[in-house]
This record gives sequence, structure tokens and C-alpha cells, in this order.
Amino acid sequence: MPPNAQVTLFSPLCDDGAATAAHKLEAHGHSVTVVSPDATGGESPGRRLATTERTNRIASLRRSEIPVVDWSADDGLAAAVAKAGERGRCDGEIGSARRRVGRR
Repeated sequence: MPPNAQVTLFSPLCDDGAATAAHKLEAHGHSVTVVSPDATGGESPGRRLATTERTNRIASLRRSEIPVVDWSADDGLAAAVAKAGERGRCDGEIGSARRRVGRR
């Protein structure tokens, strides 16, 4: 992969693997955007725990300035990206990620 490649990582973030990969890619100079379809939900204790863990992973990525599109099963991808842009979670962060790569 070229050193300045932009990476779009699709993952439901159900475990730490994809979040760790996103952090490593970012640390190596790649501009990373995570698109995360929400595979959690429900009322069982296990589902609530999975939702909380996924929410924490998304927050960790965003604290590291890695943009995350939180994709609900009720929305198409275009709608999820549009919602993220409206909240400033996507467009602004993608721009800042690109600027960070340019500074390296």
C-alpha cells in the first residue's frame, strides 16, 4: 500500500481488532475512515454489553481523530454518510485526517 493511501475500513466494531487496525494504519501515515454498520442492539444483557463496547470503540477512534460513520441498519450507506456529515462527524474529520497526512 502506498505510504499516503487513504483507507476506508468497513467493520461492525464488535471486537478490538478493527479498531486496533485503524489506529495502526493511522499511525503509519494513512488517512483512515471507519464505516461501521451497527450489528448490535436488542434487550438482552449480552446485546446491551455489545452496544456499550461498540460505542466505546467508536469514541476511542474519534478521540484519535479517526472519522467513524456509525451506520444504522435502518439507513442506507448514503443516508448514514449524510447524517454523519450533518453532525460534523464525517466531513470535517475526513478533512482534518487528510490535513494530518499532508503534514507527515
